[in-house]
Amino acid sequence: MTPRPRKIVYVTTDLRVGGAEAMLTRLATARPGVADDITIVSLLPAEAYLERLRGAGVTVVELDFGRAGGIVPGLLRLAKLIADRRPDIVQGWMYHGDLAALVALAMSGRRRQTRLVWSIRCSDVDLRRYGVGLRLGVKACTLLSRWPDLITANSAAGLKSHLSLGYRPRRAEIVVNGIDVDEFRPDACARTAVRRELGIADDVTVLAHVARVDPMKDHASFLAAMAELPELLALLVGAGTEHLPEARNVVRLGRRHDVARLFAAADFVVSSSRFGEGFSNVLAEGMACGLPAVATDVGDAKLIVGDTGLVVPRDDPHALAAALRTLAREPRAARLERGARARAHIVERFAMSQAINRCAELYESLQDSQSDQHNLDPAIVRDFGREWRRFDQAPLSHAEMVRMFGEYFSVFPWDSLPPDAVGFDAGCGSGRWAALVAPRVGHLHCVDASADALTVAQKNLAGLRNVSFYQAPLDAMPLPDGSMDFGYSLGVLHHLPDPGAGLAACVQKLKPGAPMLVYVYYAFDHRPAWFRLLWRASDLLRRGVSKAPFRLKSAMTELLAAFVYWPLARAARLFERLGHDVANWPLSAYRWRSYYSMRTDALDRFGTRLEHRMTRDQIKAMMERAGLSDICFFESVQFWCAVGRKV
Repeated sequence: MTPRPRKIVYVTTDLRVGGAEAMLTRLATARPGVADDITIVSLLPAEAYLERLRGAGVTVVELDFGRAGGIVPGLLRLAKLIADRRPDIVQGWMYHGDLAALVALAMSGRRRQTRLVWSIRCSDVDLRRYGVGLRLGVKACTLLSRWPDLITANSAAGLKSHLSLGYRPRRAEIVVNGIDVDEFRPDACARTAVRRELGIADDVTVLAHVARVDPMKDHASFLAAMAELPELLALLVGAGTEHLPEARNVVRLGRRHDVARLFAAADFVVSSSRFGEGFSNVLAEGMACGLPAVATDVGDAKLIVGDTGLVVPRDDPHALAAALRTLAREPRAARLERGARARAHIVERFAMSQAINRCAELYESLQDSQSDQHNLDPAIVRDFGREWRRFDQAPLSHAEMVRMFGEYFSVFPWDSLPPDAVGFDAGCGSGRWAALVAPRVGHLHCVDASADALTVAQKNLAGLRNVSFYQAPLDAMPLPDGSMDFGYSLGVLHHLPDPGAGLAACVQKLKPGAPMLVYVYYAFDHRPAWFRLLWRASDLLRRGVSKAPFRLKSAMTELLAAFVYWPLARAARLFERLGHDVANWPLSAYRWRSYYSMRTDALDRFGTRLEHRMTRDQIKAMMERAGLSDICFFESVQFWCAVGRKV
């Protein structure tokens, strides 16, 4: 295992009170942490968290990006800091922090030595409600999103919304926020003390609404809901709440630094956000304090709340009031049981230690991927990226996809996988197979050496929450050895300089006994002599076509699809209907496929310079050398699809 990075520089927009700032502070001050030496650069004066960070030994540098004249000197100072400190990783935090990190790293002269990470901290922000500075920042991040080595998002909703905006990351990962479950916990003594301080009787049902006044937090809807609930009392906590309209059942506390203590005095935690929320710290912190939650359906609220509270439509005060009334009327025993489940849910899934470990693994994987010596041909990687951009597989019908999937995966032992199995797609391309595998498993890691291919895959798989993406060659997949429950690589190994080494690298990631499915071009070893002779002639054509510039070979393969693939495939289909055996008919495998599929595969087959073909015995021997046993071939199509288990 590669050691954790020694030095990290975080570049954040600010360190004011907020969920993103709180998460960065927790990450930087955790012990043991993600690095030995952490520096945080704040583009604006650090406020709420400065003392805590410096007390934990974190170096904090404040810049003056708040005025136009401070931006250029600030970038120069940040670039010099990066050049002097020579960090292993520079990570941006929020949009302007991301941009400053990219520009300063480029200016520092260390772009090749230092990995760049960006952070997505929100979801579907309504940019019309904010100033031109934020709108320009988001647009710039969108245009430059290919540059970072990794983009992390704190929610699946956040990643999906930014892909829709036009983000095209080389690699994207979800790292949910971590909660300090020791700080945020039930506290009976604090409950009594806070209620006494605020003059709240013991039998009053109290709601905690913690959020700065901002359009995304939608205080108006919450206050409208409270107007329907005179029997309940709400604590409004956050910057600007002291200026909200007065109400008999609302206590306006403004900005506070004792949120955990205030949660102890409440019975429920509420989030009324209308948009923009990615992973709500407030919900998770309140639940860690034993409070059932009521939240609007924004960001990953459903994932955070689970079955311990209620999630209602956004921008609907009546639905919010109804949900609050429902929980408030539950018997005390049921409320306490719900609160206990809420805390257990947060401790199990969102404790800070899990976020720390996740970040550490990602940072280590970035260092693993720095070597330039890999088992791939860069020109082929570029061409496949162009291929998937041109043929993103979106026009394929679901029925055709399912039929092809069945051909490739017919020998795959689905029933033997553990519940919530975790595996990888080695060379995911457009993500067409991942789209059908991911719904069957717990988590799927999609790996491809092409940034363009990953962009297509991210777009095609945007609706799936259990998929991660990595731009990496097979011999540098950033996955722990011996950790995967299954793996598959379809149509990739035969385009590597060393197919056996590529397969061995995949098998290394598997647990003992885990299955690995491979599809490798076969050498027509069971075909008639005339068929093999015909293939040799076509291979001579491939060698010529594949050396042409991409646009030219694309045009030539379009002609092949129209005048070779389609006529032969449809003739095979006709002769089969007439009762003839078409097993040895050239291109008979395409007789039921669409013309779009033929166009894709014509470019795939004739446009690729590097191609290995193997006999059945050679494929079996390669799998055994890689560490697989119990090898089974799919006999009813061809001898190129096989599955084995790691020894």
